[in-house]
Parts: sequence; structure tokens; C-alpha cells
Amino acid sequence: MATDAVRVVVLDSNLDRRARLRSLLAEAGVTTAGDAGHGIEGLNLVQETHPDAVLVALDDRSPRALRTIEALTEQSSSPPVLGYARGVSSMREAMVAGARDYLALPMSAGELRRSLHLVLAQEGRRRAALGGTGDSPAPTRVGEVITVFGAKGGVGKTTIASNLAVSLARETGQSVALVDLDTRFGDAALTLDMPAEASMTELVRDLSQITRDQVRSYLTEHHASGVMLLPAPPNPADWSEIGAPEVEAVIALVASAFDYVVIDTPGTFNDMVASAIERASAVLIVTSLDVVSVKDTWLALDMLASWGVPEDRLKLVTNRMSPHSVVSEADIAGMLGRVSLTAFPYDPAVIRATAIAQPVVLARPQSPFSRRLTALALSLAGVEPSQKRGLFGRFRRGSGVNE
Repeated sequence: MATDAVRVVVLDSNLDRRARLRSLLAEAGVTTAGDAGHGIEGLNLVQETHPDAVLVALDDRSPRALRTIEALTEQSSSPPVLGYARGVSSMREAMVAGARDYLALPMSAGELRRSLHLVLAQEGRRRAALGGTGDSPAPTRVGEVITVFGAKGGVGKTTIASNLAVSLARETGQSVALVDLDTRFGDAALTLDMPAEASMTELVRDLSQITRDQVRSYLTEHHASGVMLLPAPPNPADWSEIGAPEVEAVIALVASAFDYVVIDTPGTFNDMVASAIERASAVLIVTSLDVVSVKDTWLALDMLASWGVPEDRLKLVTNRMSPHSVVSEADIAGMLGRVSLTAFPYDPAVIRATAIAQPVVLARPQSPFSRRLTALALSLAGVEPSQKRGLFGRFRRGSGVNE
């Protein structure tokens, strides 16, 4: 394949380095088919553009970059992947994850061109040996949607949703969006002490014009964790202009750009909540340890069963809001034992963190509530705690390799 006919996608979390690599590709006579970050965003770009090869930055051997390489190479018809980073310390991890070649920064246009030619020649021989056959194109990927629901208000849904989003971002190193769908209060921005620069109102208003690449501009970053927040409308009256179809479209759009989407919902059933539950791969049903909350949760479970929501999606979460509760976790497990149970203990650290608008998993990471929340995040992500010390777990989350 001639150099000027080669189309390459660049996946790199560092915007400046992406720009430098585009210039280097142009100097090498190679066309850049597009560039994006790691994870769902990058995987969907590759699926849409059908490049000849993909260049993936290792970001200081981050788990997210390595998982992206693994996902890119899981099909035999996928384009070959080349990893790059400063020095050679990431080479072994890149090759184990499935990269065909590794480029050490800084590199020249000639080195880049030669590597691409070598890899594409190998790929041509491989496909010829297979007789031109391969897997069917992969479907567009979407992130995991986790809906946090409670049959009544005041059970700690927003606290759990916001801390879960932060914990998922920290523990997995992947992209996480928190969507505030609470039509009553909408306090996620306040809980994280974040300005609501844009909200659901603006996103719904522009929905027909927004692409996956643009959706991030409507969300606000929580700098301490990297979680991106889509706040509820600052004026509750704006919800009257938003219906279930718009909510479903918003969830689908955000899930196409993030690895995880955590949705905070109001303490009531409505069409928008139904959309959030239907789209979810996991639904956390939160109840406090009081008779009214348990009764409402029991009714909610019956309603969800009548909707045909698979029971294995439902995860019962008890939240001990007071050191003195009449109902015990054992009582609830017996009454509502149809779903798995995660029990959050009473923890004064939650109250102190909430008072200063900080996620307790950041303010007091070793508190009982934080430890239980981290275990829940790891479980939802499909990661055993012991695995964090393995190949990917020992890598810290990096901001990118300096060039």
C-alpha cells in the first residue's frame, strides 16, 4: 500500500501530543483519519472511519490505554495497532495487549513511515493467508449505564451516585459521566461543589445537532476525579420541556462517548426514570433502614418485575442513615432477598464530607462507607480487588507521557 493511501487513527488522551503526531503523520505522507481519546470514544471512531492502522498512546502504561488496545484487537478483521510512548518501558505491556509494533518517543517521520509499512505488509500477508475472510464489523460500542434509583427520597441516592462515579473513575482509570436526572432536587453539582456551566436543558435543546465528539462540551469536569457531570436544569420548570424520548436520546449519546454512565434519579417513578432503568446494565435500588422505605422498595421491585426488567440487573443497596435503625440489613435481605444486597454502614465521615461538598471517597478514602463503595465500584466494573495488584492494577493513572 502506498504511503499516501494509508489512513491512520490516533488515540491519545493528551491533546497536544495528538496534534504533534498528526503533524508527524503528515510529514510522513500518511493521512490522519481522525483522533480521539482512549476507551469508548476511540473505539467508536475506529469503527466509524475504518482506518488501515491505529496508533495508541500508552499514557504511562495506563490500564485504560491497554484495555483499548485489547478491545481493538479482539476481532481478526480489526486494523493493526501500533503503541507509542516515551522510551521502551511500556513495550512489553503493549505487545501483550495486542499491539503489532511499538514506537518510542521522540520518533522521526521516517521511523513512523517504516513501522507502518512493516505492519501493513504483515497484515496484508495475514489476510491473504485467511483468504480475505474476517469477522463481521463490530457494532458501535456503548458504555455501561448504571442507574441509581430509590422508591422514595432522602435515602442517599445522590451521595451514592456521585461517589460511585468518582470511585469508578479512580479505580478503573476509564471515562465516567454522571447524569443528574433528579427532577425534584438535582443536587449532584452541589454535592461535588461544581459550577453548572451547562445542563440537561442546553444538551436537549441542541440534541439534533450534537455529535458524539461534541457531547463533552456540554458536561463539566470534576477536576479532582476526572468525572464529567451533566447537571440537572437549574430551573426545575425546565423539566416540563424534557420528556422520556429526549432523556433516552441523551443517555444513548453520553453512553457512546463514555465508558461508564452513572445516572442519579428522583425518588419517584416517571417515564424518564423508566427510560433510565431500561437503558441500564445495572440498576442500584437504594433503600434506607426504615419501614416506609422498605415497603416502597418492595412495591418498586414488584413494579420492575411487571415491566420485565431482568432480575440480574437489579442490585439492592441498603444505606444506614442513622446509628439507630429499627430494621436491620438481615431483615431486608430476608424480605427482599430476590436481588443481591450491598449494605452501607452508618459512617459519620459521609456527613462531614457532605458538609464541605466533597465526595467521601476522596475526603476519607479509608472510611467504612468509602471502602464499601469502592468494593461496589470494582464489582460493577467486573474487577476483583485482588486483581488490582496484577498486570493492570499496578499501573497508576497517568496524565500522559511528556515529549
